[in-house]
Amino acid sequence: MDNSDPVSELDDIQVLRTLAEVSAELNESHESSGDRPASLAEARAALAAVIEKGPSPGIQSEFTAPSSDNTISVGRDVLRALLADPETAADVRDLVAFPPGDDQMTIEQVVGDTALIAALVTWLQLKVKFKITRSPEGTKMEVEASKEALDSKNIGKILDLARRALGLGG
Repeated sequence: MDNSDPVSELDDIQVLRTLAEVSAELNESHESSGDRPASLAEARAALAAVIEKGPSPGIQSEFTAPSSDNTISVGRDVLRALLADPETAADVRDLVAFPPGDDQMTIEQVVGDTALIAALVTWLQLKVKFKITRSPEGTKMEVEASKEALDSKNIGKILDLARRALGLGG
């Protein structure tokens, strides 16, 4: 047992369940400003918008879905990064130590890619503000963030993980 890395003790299903529960917990325990994405497509667009605005812009809006192996790997890294972020560590620590079981959340509620993207977007909403405009012509995604927020170490980590989650390398 590796006590220095509690995330490594989670099996793949526990990683996904924990990511989903982390999103729910962070949404409840932290006030986020701005709009929330209403679908997986909007959540992906929100991540892409922040990556584009971030310190290393220049991605295309098209990306490929990561493999399930990549989803689990990035998911583990997201949990580790959330544990390292002082703003989220307290909320995440107990969930990693005592991951949700079958009685708390069924796997049907947790689709790997969705859980991963939701966790990243929820975490980002603690740092930046999304403005989503929906119309028959399409959805427009805007990101409001200070230069300090976009240059912070935690945002850099989130953006690196988001690039991986979106299949953009990183």
